[in-house]
Amino acid sequence: MKKTNKQRTRPEDGAETRLLIMQVGRDLFMTYGFRAVSTRQIALACGLTQPALYRHFRDKEALYIDVLLHELETVNQALLQQIEQGQRQTVATLRLLARYLSDTPHDLSWMFHDLEHEIEPESRQRVRTAFWRQFLQPVADVFGQGFRSGELHTMEERLNPETAAMMFLNYLKQQPGKAPREDWPDTVVDLLLYGISAQPNKN
Repeated sequence: MKKTNKQRTRPEDGAETRLLIMQVGRDLFMTYGFRAVSTRQIALACGLTQPALYRHFRDKEALYIDVLLHELETVNQALLQQIEQGQRQTVATLRLLARYLSDTPHDLSWMFHDLEHEIEPESRQRVRTAFWRQFLQPVADVFGQGFRSGELHTMEERLNPETAAMMFLNYLKQQPGKAPREDWPDTVVDLLLYGISAQPNKN
């Protein structure tokens, strides 16, 4: 019988195991935060040993960063789908984005505290760059399109697309406790685009 040099792939070495680790890590990080979660806890929840986990991720921070980057990629694809559905109509597209972001399970607000206080600067910059490119930039592009087409007023160049996008995202996070959840996305769009004044500003 001929011998073979081909090594057998252990079940814990496969792509499915890596994805499982990321999914479990995401849930634990979101629930308890970066500091309170250990690789041992994640490994146990996955039915793995710590050495098996380390075959996929060199340490907890590497896993955390990959989880965040994967979340941003997932959100980016969904944002682009909403933008395509809006068919280059700025206000309609903003309403679609607002509704998606209000309903999405991908709540990224949990990541910012840990990024500032727990993560090394190099990794922090990687996530910030990805956030800008995959989350903020698509929204800013919609505002930029609206400014260029004349569908949105540029406020004499005092409001650039990136600032408008940040305002839009921040408004969405500030839903008052008594505001109907289903109405909040449209309320944000109307407030940002039309304000609450009954008369145009003549000053």
